[in-house]
Amino acid sequence: MSPGCLRSHGLGGFGLVLLLLALFQAPDSGKMVLRVSPTPDDVGAAVGELIFALSKQAIAANGRFTVALSGGSLPKILNKGLAAIKGDVDFSKWLVYFADERCVPLDDDDSNYKACKAALFDYVRKAKLSAAM
Repeated sequence: MSPGCLRSHGLGGFGLVLLLLALFQAPDSGKMVLRVSPTPDDVGAAVGELIFALSKQAIAANGRFTVALSGGSLPKILNKGLAAIKGDVDFSKWLVYFADERCVPLDDDDSNYKACKAALFDYVRKAKLSAAM
C-alpha cells in the first residue's frame, strides 16, 4: 500500500489522523495519495497495513514504535486491521500514548483506555499467547 491518506465516510476526524500518519511516513515524497474506502472494514485493513509498515520502519530505525491513540471508532478499526496483518508485529516495542483522553476513571464507558484495552490490548495479549503455544 502506498503512503497516503485513507478516508471513509462516517468516521469523523479519523481521516486527519491518517493524513498525519501519511505525512510522517513519506514527508519528502512530494505526493499524497487519497484513498477512499467504502466501508469501515476496508479502512481497517488499509490502516492495519499502514500501521504494520510504520511500526516495522520505526523499530528498525529506533528500536521502538511510538503511537498516540484516540478513542471513538479508532480502537475497533485498528483491531480489525491488525488482526488481518500477515506478519509479525512486535508489540513489545510499541509505546502507546492516549490523545484526547477524558478525565474519567479507566473503567468508565467514556474512557479511551477502556476502549483501547477491549479492542486492542486484549487482542495483543491473545496474539502473544497464541504465538507462544
